[in-house]
Amino acid sequence: MMNNKRWIKRSTPMSPMAPLKKRVKPAATAKAEETTVERSQNRQAPAPTAKAKPTQKVTKVVIKKARPTAPARMDTPKPKSTMPEPQAQAALDAVPQEPQELSPMIQDGLVARPEADNLWDYLDTFTVNERHLESNRIVTATRRDPCHAAFDVLRTKILQTLRDNGWSRVAITSPTANCGKTFMSVNLALSFSRQLNCRTMLLDFDMRHPSVAKVLGISEPGSMGELLRNEAEAEDVLLRPGRNDLKIGANLAVGANGRREDYASELLQQPMTSDILDDLEEELEPDVMLFDMPPVLVNDDVLAARPLYDAVLLVVGGGITKPQEVRLVEQRLGTETPLLGIVLNRSEGVSSKVYSY
Repeated sequence: MMNNKRWIKRSTPMSPMAPLKKRVKPAATAKAEETTVERSQNRQAPAPTAKAKPTQKVTKVVIKKARPTAPARMDTPKPKSTMPEPQAQAALDAVPQEPQELSPMIQDGLVARPEADNLWDYLDTFTVNERHLESNRIVTATRRDPCHAAFDVLRTKILQTLRDNGWSRVAITSPTANCGKTFMSVNLALSFSRQLNCRTMLLDFDMRHPSVAKVLGISEPGSMGELLRNEAEAEDVLLRPGRNDLKIGANLAVGANGRREDYASELLQQPMTSDILDDLEEELEPDVMLFDMPPVLVNDDVLAARPLYDAVLLVVGGGITKPQEVRLVEQRLGTETPLLGIVLNRSEGVSSKVYSY
């Protein structure tokens, strides 16, 4: 009996636990597996985190490197108020400039003709020789001779008369040779050159016996005939005074002549001559144009050139010109030709050899 009881005691509790062990075992295994899975996940979790951190750092480095290379910030100019003027100018100079086109003066390797607005500045110059001018009695050059004041007075009167009447062209002539018309023309031209607000042109229209180049000391003058026939450009004939200590201004252009024209009267009457002078005046815009003309009573050049000038300045030589010659000049010019005045020149006598008609 005792044995049965013991067996019963042992078997009684065991019979219901048998299935429990079978049930618990799978549950415990599941829990263990879940625990194992959770542990494995916990162990693997830091790996992606450790990989993600370097990725974030690399991203930050890339951003920092990309910021300084932004071209918009480098090229954006700063306001003028935030930078001193010298530094601002230096910054502007440092900015690379776009390549500019070649000047219109240079095209296809050839030097083009200057524009009308700049033509005066492109004229060549001649050397101003003080001794040479004094030897030719150009008193307005050095202004040492008191006679230079008379030319300044005459210059001012002529300029006022031209402005009052809207004129610009003056023909300087004389009744006969050796009266000093070229002497008067050059002295007046140099006096006009000291007027800073006045551009003056002196043209040697005594084409049969040109002498302006000789008086001024121009060694290689151009050809006035070629200019009037449109065979030469203005810059090939016109010259300006070079640098000098006599204050002879660069606002003077001299059209000297180095070639005789035996048919000067016919050339002066050509319609092209008038057109050339009009174009010359339009391009260079002179305020005063002085024409050194031949003597009136020697040939018909002054009459042939009548449409080319506005008024006449008559130079008579003391002891040379006779009263009837003056009256004859007035008759030949006619009352329709304005006469600015008659200038008595006492500086040259019969020994002068400026002309040889």
